[in-house]
Amino acid sequence: MADGDSQHFLPGTLVAGKFRIIRKIGSGGMGAVYEVLHEYTKHRRALKVLHPNFSRLPAIVTRFLREASAAGRIGNPHIVETFDAGSVETGEPYIVMELLSGRSLDSLLAERGALGFSEAVGYVRQACRGLEAAHNAGIIHRDLKPDNLFIEAGPFVKILDFGISKFDPTLTGSEQLTRAGAMLGTPFYMSPEQVRGTDGIDPRTDVYSLGAVLYESVTGNKPFSATTIEQLAVAIHVGQYEPVSRFRADTPVGFADVLAKALATNRDQRYSSVRAFADALAFYDSATAGRLAQAVHEVRVNTVLDPELMSHAPGMTAPDERGTPGGTALGGTDASPAPPKRSKRLFFSAVATLVAVSALIAVLWGYALAGKHGPGLAQESLPGSGKGGTSSVIQVVPAEPSADSHGPEVVSVVSPADDASAVAPVPDSNSRSLPQPKASNDPPKAAHKTRATQHGLAEDNPF
Repeated sequence: MADGDSQHFLPGTLVAGKFRIIRKIGSGGMGAVYEVLHEYTKHRRALKVLHPNFSRLPAIVTRFLREASAAGRIGNPHIVETFDAGSVETGEPYIVMELLSGRSLDSLLAERGALGFSEAVGYVRQACRGLEAAHNAGIIHRDLKPDNLFIEAGPFVKILDFGISKFDPTLTGSEQLTRAGAMLGTPFYMSPEQVRGTDGIDPRTDVYSLGAVLYESVTGNKPFSATTIEQLAVAIHVGQYEPVSRFRADTPVGFADVLAKALATNRDQRYSSVRAFADALAFYDSATAGRLAQAVHEVRVNTVLDPELMSHAPGMTAPDERGTPGGTALGGTDASPAPPKRSKRLFFSAVATLVAVSALIAVLWGYALAGKHGPGLAQESLPGSGKGGTSSVIQVVPAEPSADSHGPEVVSVVSPADDASAVAPVPDSNSRSLPQPKASNDPPKAAHKTRATQHGLAEDNPF
């Protein structure tokens, strides 16, 4: 049953004729999420239901249902899967999604403050794989943040909330919902072109947001902070952030250069794709490093120490029965003037294998140093501040704040010329002040509820 403008179904309620409510997982300013049991298939799923007040806004409903179609279009295991969509008896739209078990990256960072480089890189590289599939399907997420990266056992990363994603009509056939000048996203993780409301947002904006997520993951701090939306927009546009080494003495060589390229204010100087970003981070991923070490080990065991090849190594003989190398021609037990003749094919095979491994090491090292000659800092002023520009006054549409909020989050920020009512009700002017992110020297907090996702459906831990 619905209670005023807030949606609430009691356990045991049958919704849409087929979903039995088990429990309420979380709720927020735009809707609620429930664990449900399908009456016929007996599968347990997550049911997201939009609040009645937002159900009256066509643009919000369209964006809400767009999330249901994103997973089907992308078809990647790193994208949360959706199974159904429709409306409940009282008319509010719903989507049915896979029921996840784990926690968000946001919750993990709130508990630990900062992660190890290899762990953080591993999460971001998994997200890159899901986003690569999304970009290939013509979908740009536009709201990547720790709250929208969910970590299951494995660990395995799932990307959530495609509610404000941008669909390429040439690939998806979907209508564009955002006009030039509109600014959608979560402020702390928005790219400079998102802040400016630039038309023609492309996959490089997701590269930037993932760079901001990675920065926070290894430092415990967001790259930019401010007390108002306007100040934050300027900081992002200028692009000056504290180097990672200020917070971490153990910063790996070349890591800062890779991050700087991802966070370049000029998108032409960023990585051209999430795949390129993931490749550049491979050197710092323990899983990749482990595979490389194993490959090198196998080459050493199967070639350098192979009895057939040892005879070709200058001054070395094959191991004896105890497995230890034999003597040398210069002063050991083997006084033979020359090694016996062996197959040239075996020798050249060994040389080729060693060359291939050397090339692999060189390529990975090159990725680690990628972005070394990154862009300089853009110093031009924000659009609207110059002569003939648009008004610099923007309207902020926040969701309902929660006690455990870590910073400002908005449903949308639009220029005065845009239709704010098509996105969400505009708050009073007293809501423009933003809380400061906590300093990095704060003691780690205990596990807490996930911050509300306020660009599709706000909720505590949604799955």
